[in-house]
Parts: sequence; structure tokens; C-alpha cells
Amino acid sequence: MLEQSQIIVEKDKECVTKLKMYFLLLRAFDGQTNVFNDIVNLLPKFQKIGINTLWLSPPQSQTAAAPPMFALNDHGYWPSDHGKIDPILGGEIAFEHLIKEAHRYGIEIAIDAVLNHFGYADEVILNGEKILTSNPNYFVIIPDIQSTYNRHNELNWKIEESLDVENILQYREELSHYPLFDLPTLRKDNSHIRTYLLNTYKKFIDMKITTFRIDAAKHMPAEFLIDFSNQLNNYSLMQWNRPIKFIWEVYICNSHALSKFIQGTLESLKDSSNTFFYDFPMRQEFKRIQDPNYRFEWLVSFVQFREQTQQYLNHLIPLVEDHDDGLPINNPSIARMIYVLTEFYSRNSTSIYHGSEQTGIRTVNRPRINTINEFGDIAILVDRLGHRLLSYRTCQETQTLFHVIEQDFLVSEKQLKNKRSIFLAMNKSSVSRTMELSLQDLYGENQITMENILKTNDLQAELIFSSKILRLTVSPFNFLIIETQPIVQ
Repeated sequence: MLEQSQIIVEKDKECVTKLKMYFLLLRAFDGQTNVFNDIVNLLPKFQKIGINTLWLSPPQSQTAAAPPMFALNDHGYWPSDHGKIDPILGGEIAFEHLIKEAHRYGIEIAIDAVLNHFGYADEVILNGEKILTSNPNYFVIIPDIQSTYNRHNELNWKIEESLDVENILQYREELSHYPLFDLPTLRKDNSHIRTYLLNTYKKFIDMKITTFRIDAAKHMPAEFLIDFSNQLNNYSLMQWNRPIKFIWEVYICNSHALSKFIQGTLESLKDSSNTFFYDFPMRQEFKRIQDPNYRFEWLVSFVQFREQTQQYLNHLIPLVEDHDDGLPINNPSIARMIYVLTEFYSRNSTSIYHGSEQTGIRTVNRPRINTINEFGDIAILVDRLGHRLLSYRTCQETQTLFHVIEQDFLVSEKQLKNKRSIFLAMNKSSVSRTMELSLQDLYGENQITMENILKTNDLQAELIFSSKILRLTVSPFNFLIIETQPIVQ
């Protein structure tokens, strides 16, 4: 019998989203004609791996390089004109054609809303006018940039360590008064700037964009972002009778601190049901699995603490890799484990990053690609497991149980009220592991069916019908996921 601490009842599932996203770096895509047209040709592949939302890095025209950092703009987060689609990528007509064709495949287009700043330049275009980035009426000007870096680090640390929602929001508010590093950061108290940004993204809504990722959300004033989100959503409802989904990039890795930040944000929104946040705490914890000394006991403690103490897990979008995350996971077996665990313990589906649908391919964080692999192992894992987990995620009384918790071996279960269960067995050791579970108490006299969801060997799972014993054998550095349910007479 499990102790109470090993059983988690998941509730409040009304905000679970069906977003299944793939993030594509437009400027790291090697098109044959233009990027937007070539992505159109990939839409059948995205559909095949279950993607229903294609998240594109900013499509706007960009500044080139970043003095004094001398970094190339291969990511697209340094716009030179927020309202202009970059002709290098194909221009506005090709962009609108991509959106239209994506809808034919049941795929929505999401883009970044880069509201905080322009790219590195002495002069930028704002509402068709050339504006100097040294103009204090439009940009946050700090004479001592080194002091900005130091205070940035200090405030970020205070946010991570704080347990009080008021303190977190206060530190965030101070952070928003500084430029983001040395980027030309817009003044959000300027009504001209606010109107410019709002009208720019209304234009994207008219193009049928339905989801916006709010870039650098932690670095902008709460009042501005709340007002922007409310106004943009109201516009979409009035003009097109559809709500907008917002995904806020709030880089906080402390799970409790992020929960408090989310609380303060959602309480201020008119409609919070379509507002989500990236799950950086889970990514940080689960990627520690790459360490040979990592213990599954730590992962279980992390999951249990969140499920038992935090109420906003439905608003978290899980991710494993992104364009700011450094080197890719170089061990394919460990990468598959991390993606499976992320998908299994999340309320929403895991976002797949540019070129990461197949393990062992990426050697740099922003690879240049010209296609996607619809047969990639990560793409298949996330699609199949996410599809099976949907009913567990939306049920009000799903239980998460832990049957075996050892340093390198974990057996966990998602259980529905009607006795349907998904079992996950994961072996991070160098030897095969076998364990047996009795299903007698769960199913009683009912007959049981069993199905392998993700497998590499047909003999990994065996159900002994006479005694209702589930025997699981997992090979080294591998996992097994099966589903059991009663046979309806």
C-alpha cells in the first residue's frame, strides 16, 4: 500500500490546452525559394506528427549584428520594424499564404510578440518614422550599463528566492525600469509607443494569428502587459469572435516563485483561461537527469511538491530545449527519457524545438535545417504519449502514483476514476530491471486488457491474467509505457 505522500490527486483541469507546438527558427531555416513558401511544403509533415500550432520566431525585419557583443542575429529577436514582415523570409504576401495553407491542415500559426525592445541599431523605424535609439522620449536610457547588468542579476536572484507574491511583483516591477541588457528598450509609459505596439499586433490578428508568445515578459511592467493582453484579446473577440492564446516567457526556475508570479498575473487579467507560461522549473529539474549521479527520488520529490502545493500547473507549457538553452542533449537515450518524463508529468503537451524531433542530430543549439523528420523518435514519443494522456489530463480526479522509487529505476502510474491506467517504467541503470505489480485490488473480478504504447521490445510487458500480475522488464537506459483497463462486459 502506498503512503499518502506517494499519491497525487490532480484537480482544477479546466485550463488544460490542446496546444501541440513546434518551434521553428525562421533565420536558421535554409529555404530553396523563400522560407515561408518552403514551410508550406512541410505542413503535411507537421500534421503527421500531430502538430496543431507552428510557433515561428519573429517574422519582422531585423537588425544585423550586436555591437559590442558581435553576435549574429540568427534568432530573430532584434526587430528593426515591428510592423514589417521581413522580405528576406518571403515578405507579407508569402507570410499570409503560409497562414492560410496552415489552416487547411488544421495548424495554427503562433508568433513572438517582441514588445520590449528593438534590435541593436542607432536608428529604427517606428510607425514609418526614423527614430534614434538614443531618444529618451522613446527609449530607456541608462548611462552606466555595467550597473544595469549588476542590478539585473541581483533582482533575478531575489525573484528566484522570494516566497511572497508581493515581493516577486515588486522586484519584477523594478526590473522593468531597466533596459534588457544593452538592447534599445522601449518606454512603456509612452502612449505613442503603446499605440504603436498594439496596432502592430492587431495587424497580425487580422492575418489570422491566434497565439502570441510574449518575449521577455519578466522585463516589462505588469500594468503594460496586462493592458496589452486585455486590449488585444478584446480586439480579436470583437473583430473575429475568437480569443487569443498568450504564452508568457517568464524565465523563473524556482517552481514556487514562478507559481507566485503566475498568481499575480492571472488575478489581473480579464480572461486568464487562455494565458500560459513556459515551465522552466521542470526543464531545469528534468535536464539534471543527464548527470550520472542524478537520483529519481529527487524527480519524485519535485513532482510531488508541485502537485500538492501549487494551483497553476494547468497554465504551464512544458519544454525541454529552446534557442537560448545552450548545447543540445547529446545522449539519445537520455534525451528520450527526459522528453517522456516531461510529457508524462505535465498537464499540457511538450513543445518540440527546431530540429529536435530526432535525437542525435543536433550538434549546436541553433542548427541550420531545411526540413523536419516526421519519423523522428522525439516527435513520435510526444505525439503518441500526449494523445493517450489527454483524457488523464482533463479528468478532474486523475491520480499519480509512484510504485518504485530508486536512484536509477522508477515505476509510476496515472490512474483514472474508471480504473484505466497508464504505467511508466524507466530504467537509467546499465542492467535490465524487472518488477511485478498486483492489479487485483484495482480491478477485482474484472478482466483486464493491456496495450504497449511505446516500446522497443514486445517482451517488455507481460500480464499474467490468472493472478492479475503485471510484470515489467525494462532494458538498460530504456523505458516502457503501457495502458491497462477493465473489459466492459
